[in-house]
Amino acid sequence: MRKTNKLILFFLALLLLGQSLAASEEGLGGNAATDTEASTLLNGSIEHITEALLGRRYVGGPLGEGSSGLHDNDPRYRLDQFDCTTFVETVLALSLSKSLEQFTVNMDRIRYKNGDVSFLSRNHFPSLDWIPNNSWLLEDITPNFLAETEVRLARAVIDKAAWVLSLTSKEITRPDLNDEQKQALAKQLHAEAKNFSPQTISIAYLPVEALEQNPAVLSKIPSGSIFNIVRENYKPGATAMNVSHQGFVIQQRGVTLIRHASVGTAVKDDVLLPYLVEQKKKKPSVVGINLLFVSEKSRSGPLRTTKAP
Repeated sequence: MRKTNKLILFFLALLLLGQSLAASEEGLGGNAATDTEASTLLNGSIEHITEALLGRRYVGGPLGEGSSGLHDNDPRYRLDQFDCTTFVETVLALSLSKSLEQFTVNMDRIRYKNGDVSFLSRNHFPSLDWIPNNSWLLEDITPNFLAETEVRLARAVIDKAAWVLSLTSKEITRPDLNDEQKQALAKQLHAEAKNFSPQTISIAYLPVEALEQNPAVLSKIPSGSIFNIVRENYKPGATAMNVSHQGFVIQQRGVTLIRHASVGTAVKDDVLLPYLVEQKKKKPSVVGINLLFVSEKSRSGPLRTTKAP
């Protein structure tokens, strides 16, 4: 009887949490989470959470600093739409958390340097910001799958100052302001460019060609790993970059999949190796994948995945 009462209280708490998510002014609402999703997403495995989010719409840059943000009033949290990075961030934060309060704290810690919620402390660049600022949570497991001589490094000089100076009023998401006011905020950001200098950033990757020759290694990638698409000689805007896409590796019925928020479509599954080969054909700067996994110290907490080799 006591166990039954605890179970009822547990599901009532989850029901209230689902309602809290739906009511949040920061964006966890609308058609986001049903009661059933709330009961399966929080503190769930990465495989379970990502499966529940399949089909959610892709939208570039769907998150910001919320209604109190100076430069970007997009919500800080939402479950109805994603880009590739916000999908990874949201899934990790959900899996780490047992409550809405924990989720918001974890989300901020993953998305911002030291959890400081502001536009310029947001982890905008995967290899420069996102990966090193999440070393408390993730470890690079890329070298575990091929011989040392086959693992490569991709280098890029990432000029964050040039990127900041390239920002215009179009990047200021403040519906309460007119264009002149947005331009003034963009100029304020430009003044902060002096705080950044170009940095040469290296990232390890498994070359597409090596994976084609050794496809069996793909089955050894632990389910729930994060993949980063690595590129060389890649400059999509004001600065070079060496990571252009992120998502999760999912092992399912003997097939190595990636589950990701795919540009122009939705959260979907693709078979990893054919996807990589096709991407390299379309975009010669694509050279391979980097792999991250939840570190040992983080695995002692609620986040659950399949253990890394």
